[in-house]
Amino acid sequence: MDIEELERRELRRKRMVVGALFALSIVLAMVFAYWMGALGLGPSRKIYVTYNFAGGVERGSPVRLGGIRVGRVADIRFDPGAPELLKLELEISREALPRVTVDSQLFVNLAGLIGERYVEVVPGAGAPVEPGVTLRGVDPPRVDQLLSQGYGIFGDLRGFFNENKGDLKEIFTSLNDLAKNLNKVLSTMSPEQRRELTTLLRNFSQMSGDLRQAVATLNEGVQGMKNSGASDSWAQFQALLRKGNAIHINDLRRLMLEDGVKVNFSTKKIPVETGETR
Repeated sequence: MDIEELERRELRRKRMVVGALFALSIVLAMVFAYWMGALGLGPSRKIYVTYNFAGGVERGSPVRLGGIRVGRVADIRFDPGAPELLKLELEISREALPRVTVDSQLFVNLAGLIGERYVEVVPGAGAPVEPGVTLRGVDPPRVDQLLSQGYGIFGDLRGFFNENKGDLKEIFTSLNDLAKNLNKVLSTMSPEQRRELTTLLRNFSQMSGDLRQAVATLNEGVQGMKNSGASDSWAQFQALLRKGNAIHINDLRRLMLEDGVKVNFSTKKIPVETGETR
């Protein structure tokens, strides 16, 4: 056997080894992807979550629990039972599914300022979910609507300031003049007058505090009367007065005459005779 033949055999053997190693690396990569669930073929369980607004989440977006990727968004479609809702199909790893509870909150978060959108699962204190369950997610804020509404509000404010520019200018000018005049008055006051002004302000503050205390005491008294039943007694007394006012004078005269009581209901005064009785 010549040397060239040995070299050709060695070259074929090396090529076979390299090919086998390449094929083995592909198989290992597929197995690793299978167990990690990157291709959606791993040991995962499906649950569903509904939103009014997906907030930029797409098919393949990650699902995280405690900041760790535990699944992915397998599908997004409209909910047949509620056309206004979007239904997301989530594939959660079998190991992480028991940590997802029935009262979990599912948010749509953003990884950084310009990062990808993902579904964040915040577990609660309830029981673990079963595969195939449908949860209600926390709808993400509509930034576009907030911007449009804010633009409308700023437009209204701008129109208001433009329409009342003259009046607002006069108001600020008046306030500025008032502050200047007040400074002048304070600068021309003598030390004794300043002490009197300080005393007056202190007395006014004390009087305000006393007034607040009096109002609080009055409120406590009114509350005490309500608790003790005084308000009910007053209501009963008013009801009794209304019933008394409803009694007619003829009914009262007839009642007293039937009982043998003679009373002069005339408004004319009876003169009182003086002298000895015969």
